[in-house]
Amino acid sequence: MLASGLVSGLGSGCGHDGDGGIKPYLPPTDLLVEPAPGGLRRLTGSQIVNSVSDLLGPAAASKLALPDTPQLHGFESIAATELTTSANEVANFEDTFTTAIEEALADRATLARQVPCVLAPTDACFDEVAAKVGRLAWRRPLEPDELARIAGIGRSGEAWASRDLLGPRRARAFDQGLEFELLALLQSPDFLYMVEVGEPDAKTGQRNLTGYELATRMSFFLLHRAPDAELLDAAANGELATDDGIRAAANRLLDKPEAQTALDRFYDELYYLRDLPNVQKDPTLFPEYDGKMAASMEQGTLQFIRDLVWTRNADARELFTSRDVFVDATTAPLYGQSAPSEPWAKVTLGEDQKRAGIFGQVGFLARFAHPGLTSPTRRGRFVEERLLCNEIPPPPPGQNTAIPEEPPGQPMTMKQKLVQHETDPKCASCHLQMDPIGFALENYDGIGRFRADDRGLPLDTTAMVGSIGSFSSAAELGALVHDKPAATTCMIKSFIRGSMGHLETKGEAQAVQVLDQAFAQSGYSLKSLMAELCTSPIFRRVGDPK
Repeated sequence: MLASGLVSGLGSGCGHDGDGGIKPYLPPTDLLVEPAPGGLRRLTGSQIVNSVSDLLGPAAASKLALPDTPQLHGFESIAATELTTSANEVANFEDTFTTAIEEALADRATLARQVPCVLAPTDACFDEVAAKVGRLAWRRPLEPDELARIAGIGRSGEAWASRDLLGPRRARAFDQGLEFELLALLQSPDFLYMVEVGEPDAKTGQRNLTGYELATRMSFFLLHRAPDAELLDAAANGELATDDGIRAAANRLLDKPEAQTALDRFYDELYYLRDLPNVQKDPTLFPEYDGKMAASMEQGTLQFIRDLVWTRNADARELFTSRDVFVDATTAPLYGQSAPSEPWAKVTLGEDQKRAGIFGQVGFLARFAHPGLTSPTRRGRFVEERLLCNEIPPPPPGQNTAIPEEPPGQPMTMKQKLVQHETDPKCASCHLQMDPIGFALENYDGIGRFRADDRGLPLDTTAMVGSIGSFSSAAELGALVHDKPAATTCMIKSFIRGSMGHLETKGEAQAVQVLDQAFAQSGYSLKSLMAELCTSPIFRRVGDPK
């Protein structure tokens, strides 16, 4: 059951430290949740690549040919939790891991950092590889029988390859055994799946992740790769058993360059930016749009987020209100700016184009538009689902979703066409949530350029959504969303979904409230939120394995 009186007691752990900063918020130690079920969660393709890169080197990882991980509820992590592995995928793992290992053995410098013996092999090297590489690959120490089995695979492979070989060819036989041994480690479910089973807690009646399981979940969340030896040591020494120990470990990870890359990937997925290179535009209407512009749009928004999170550690709600943009020579004209002298430049826009935060970013505006037209519906749906976490159901089966045609000789704005949705009872409830948001963004064309009219027709950008308010521009919309508690709560929910591979549950609702309070006390620092999430019982506990 959930702890009573939780929300009323939130203020007791907050305050300012001597340097004027915000002290970490300490959630109540008796907070109970009804966590999502535990079990096994397959690594995504990119998590596999990053982990192999650490183990065997970037050259080896570059040889991996893995299919794209699908998305479920908008996240690869949820698909990895829910979907099964096919027989074809299992066969592909053997083929692609073999290719990667062969590349690693051709230049074994990375592997030698973990096990120097591979540079001057002896029979004992198979034991060392099983112990040291196995611990990193499986994110835990191997049991004695596992060590014997994995090392035995290496020895058997060497014996099979060597037979009566002597001299230089003997070293090649060792390589064959080492290849088999590494292949056994990487093909194992212990590498391919995150084990999140936990151990029963007599006090709570729930299951706490073990230190190694928690280290694994933290590392894949914050770095998008397997934990390093230092984090595994922290787990072994019991340092991840306390909130302070978890915070210290999380902050160490957040100081690594890989944390920035991992957050880039998170927002690339969350905001659909990675789709931009595949977005098509009408070449007659938008001749300047090409793959280079699409890539610059994507990178511009990611640099905007990097600046907010890593350079300035600013209030995350600036995602909705900031007039700062990052431009290069390709995107600068879209914002009405001159090309910068350096590859990228941070520019603070004036108020004339009414841009604000993500709502004024050309990447978002281009991604959520049609090839030749804007799309108030797509833009509005993104805001509702990805920024406010309000799920919009699909249209009823058989419903015609085509944009109404203009009567001959009577040109219409997109708003004039779409308001017809408001009169159709099958469409009205959802479109009244989405379309008005997009109406306020009609000042931006299909590639995000500012426009004062639509083919000479005056634009009416006034809009009202009951859950947001009245607004008529990106700037006004951003100001309203900035002050909506649902927006910051949605940031927390998105991190839960991306890091743990499940939609937040009703049993986690009060723990989300505690995180919301901690987020506010930190000045809405996303870095602080990521570290604090790792201390939450949502993150540290699981239900009975499914």
